[in-house]
Amino acid sequence: MTSPTRGLTGFSRAMFSNWLWHGPFGVVIDAGEGLQLALGQRIWTPHIVALTHGHADHTLGLPGLIASRRYAKGAQDKPLTVVFPEGSAGVLAVRDLVGRVWPHEEFPVTWVGVRAGEEIRLGRTRVLQAFAAAHGGSEPALGYAVL
Repeated sequence: MTSPTRGLTGFSRAMFSNWLWHGPFGVVIDAGEGLQLALGQRIWTPHIVALTHGHADHTLGLPGLIASRRYAKGAQDKPLTVVFPEGSAGVLAVRDLVGRVWPHEEFPVTWVGVRAGEEIRLGRTRVLQAFAAAHGGSEPALGYAVL
C-alpha cells in the first residue's frame, strides 16, 4: 500500500479491501479497511466517499475513517458525505454500526443514497455522476464518473 499523493492512489486486495483516492477532487471511491492509515495526515482532505456497493471489502474501512476524523487531532468538525447506491443493505448496516458503536457521539457525516444518473456537486465546476454497474448478488452497484 502506498501513501496517497496529490494524484490518484488506490489499493485493491479483492475480498479484503478496496479503495481509490483522488486528492485534487477530495474524493474516495470505496472505503476498504486500512484507508485511514493510508491517508494519514490527509485524513480530513476527503469530503466525499462514494461507495460502489455494500460488500465488506468496499465498506468496512468506513467506521475507522469516520472515527479517525472524529477523534484525531485536526479538523474534527469537517463534514463528510457518504454517497452510496440507494437501498444498499450493506452500506446501511455500516451506517447503523457506526450509530451503535458510538451512540452518544455525533459525527459530521451525511449519508446520501443515489441512483444511476444522479449527480453530487464537487466544487463549482465538477460533478460526480453515478452510473449503473453490475456486480452480481443482491446488492445494488454503481460506478462514478467525474464530469
